[in-house]
Amino acid sequence: MSSLRASLMPGVTGARHELAKTLERNFNEVEMALIAGRIMVKIAVVRPSFALEFFRFSYQALFNDRIARTTRIFDKRKDARNFWRVKKDRPALVSNALVRHSIDLPALIDFADRLKHVRDHTVAHISLLSVLDSRSIWQRAGIKAIELQKALMAARRVFSHVYRAEFGVDFPDIDYRAGDVRPIIKAGIAAGIID
Repeated sequence: MSSLRASLMPGVTGARHELAKTLERNFNEVEMALIAGRIMVKIAVVRPSFALEFFRFSYQALFNDRIARTTRIFDKRKDARNFWRVKKDRPALVSNALVRHSIDLPALIDFADRLKHVRDHTVAHISLLSVLDSRSIWQRAGIKAIELQKALMAARRVFSHVYRAEFGVDFPDIDYRAGDVRPIIKAGIAAGIID
């Protein structure tokens, strides 16, 4: 199928234009969060010395970006244009995608609720609790990396399904697998700038 952006198609106006833009923005958020995760895994697998501050800062920035993007995708505020809005606006298509891809909606709802706790204390605000005991925020939320990955992949599948059904095109493919991370780190080790 074509990868033309639906929001640029002639005749896509009004509510359909808003839906196209919502899906495109959220798909981009999902893709960037998934890419950040791929890069983090590559950095962790090669295990460069975090004494070289670049890798420590890069890893932390990627982690923070991934969490912020995921909170935007699953934010339950009524004015948010994200997963829950698409579910509200196209319930039959979302339901079909959930069944087709064996996505556990109650698990996504639970994930979003726990992610909100993290958002409220560390992402959107710096709460007193996060200042006094930031680890407790993450412990209470109990979010594991695999669960975050599954939620992002579920959102990606739902957004793709609705987009294809509504507009007859696929999202443009972003195929970055972070294969260049390992050679960059290996070159740094060979040059003696990375332990």
